[in-house]
Amino acid sequence: MKIEKQIRDCFGLGNRRLTNKEKEYIDKWCNDYMFDFCNIKLAYEHTIESIGKLSFSFLEKILNDWHEKKTNT
Repeated sequence: MKIEKQIRDCFGLGNRRLTNKEKEYIDKWCNDYMFDFCNIKLAYEHTIESIGKLSFSFLEKILNDWHEKKTNT
């Protein structure tokens, strides 16, 4: 999947396989929330600025918040 490679590259994961949970997050962000790579990258940058490391669960909180705000406007 192209988006998974873009995300692995952006997150500095290289060629390591994503865990099942990480794949679930990516699927949710792309298919349920309908975010593109640019949105996910922006959320990643917010995550790094906020907590100083990659955290899929923190990214999920950001993207979930954005999704809820988008659907409630």
